[in-house]
Amino acid sequence: EFGLDYALLNRMEMAYKVVEALEKVLGKNLKYELWINKNHNHAVYEKGYFIHRKGATPAKKGEKGVIPGNMRDGSFLVEGKGNSKFLNSSSHGAGRSMSRKDARKKFTMPQFKNSMKGIKGNISKNILDEIPMAYKDIFKVMEAQKSSVKVIKHIKPIINWKG
Repeated sequence: EFGLDYALLNRMEMAYKVVEALEKVLGKNLKYELWINKNHNHAVYEKGYFIHRKGATPAKKGEKGVIPGNMRDGSFLVEGKGNSKFLNSSSHGAGRSMSRKDARKKFTMPQFKNSMKGIKGNISKNILDEIPMAYKDIFKVMEAQKSSVKVIKHIKPIINWKG
């Protein structure tokens, strides 16, 4: 579990640095009530079994989570329902509908720019494979897993930056 703990702590440190930078730029302290920091694509030992979540994340009863869509359609804050039929799990996100290679072949920069109208970010040839159309429809994904999670809030991006 060292690797999982390392990943959690690494993301937490990055989040603190972002908050610190925003506070410096905005000139005020930011208040936040909830940190959601979850692993996905992992195996953990739970109740006498190894649970392997590939493209999935924990969704135990009352457990908060984030389910990302794509750069345009946003993400969902959710609360797990503890559905044992699905091993107390939910999808980690929309998932790709095509490979990165196929997306780079199929789509153009004008299509990418058009799909991201109204959202600021680093829309460049280097991340053409992140075009929203290369992903499954997050709204259909959320509908399909409503027995696993309750949607708390849909978060629509204003700025999206891929490093």
